[in-house]
Amino acid sequence: MSKRNIILFCVLALLVGGFFLKGYLDDQTVRKNIELENKSLFPGLTKDQITELKIADTEKNTTVTLAKVNDQWVVKDKDNFPADKTLVDKAVEALPKLRFGHKVGPFTEESKQKYGFDKAIELTVLGKTVVMGQPAGARLPLKFDNEIYLSPNNDRYTFARYDGEWRERKLFPGQEPADVVAVKLAVAGQPEITVTLDDKGEATVVGITGADAQKAKSLLTAVGGLRVSSFIDTPPVTVGETEKDKKMEPLAKGMVTVSFKNGATATLELAGLKLKDKPDYLISKGGRVFGLSEYYYNKLAKPDLLPGKPASMPVSKPVKK
Repeated sequence: MSKRNIILFCVLALLVGGFFLKGYLDDQTVRKNIELENKSLFPGLTKDQITELKIADTEKNTTVTLAKVNDQWVVKDKDNFPADKTLVDKAVEALPKLRFGHKVGPFTEESKQKYGFDKAIELTVLGKTVVMGQPAGARLPLKFDNEIYLSPNNDRYTFARYDGEWRERKLFPGQEPADVVAVKLAVAGQPEITVTLDDKGEATVVGITGADAQKAKSLLTAVGGLRVSSFIDTPPVTVGETEKDKKMEPLAKGMVTVSFKNGATATLELAGLKLKDKPDYLISKGGRVFGLSEYYYNKLAKPDLLPGKPASMPVSKPVKK
């Protein structure tokens, strides 16, 4: 065999060998990517093992720690205020399902901007931290142990609350609107009104005459479904009156007592104050102050229980405050 043919043979052998080597390496890469697609970020983790979860939003500069205390989830950063069970359940169910996905490479300043890690959500559970960037199509960029992956689990929305709030907004946690059987309204300057639901599901009203039974029943349902509009964590700037017909009118004050099917009762105080330059009106329950929407505040302070259009209620025995 001539020298020229030997060289050609060697070159051909190298090309063929390189082709098969590339195919092998590509196959190994594909295998690794397939493995990573199905590999859990938290191997063996179950939702029942999660008793604390820290969530940091770098864009909003907020951090919240959710903890399970005596089988109830609370927000540790907010004096152990009860957490929204629905939101927490979704979070702890999503965590064990998180998978690595496609590996991109090491975390760099360039990748930080490219994959939205400058507006990240950081999750810490059982001593491990995973960072979520901004979704890239159907994939979610994840940073784990300083490596970047494109996860098939695009669950960022589960942890990124638009207002950063995880506290329970139901004013009566554990109760449903249909559980309310009686509401007593004692508002200053108005007759004391009591709406009661009998065993047949019919509503009766004491305190005014000619009340509409359906409106009374609707009031019970509305009260049972009341939700906090805003949480008051610092002393707010408030006003005690609002403009009506070009005149300033003081806001109604009073007490609302709610009774439930299971025998439990709860009391709300209508503070007669609203947040300055904001639509929320102040109420208090159990020593805590909350903001309630104007619509529902007025539904309690000025209940519409008469047939037809809203009318002025006859005042017979005004409640003294």
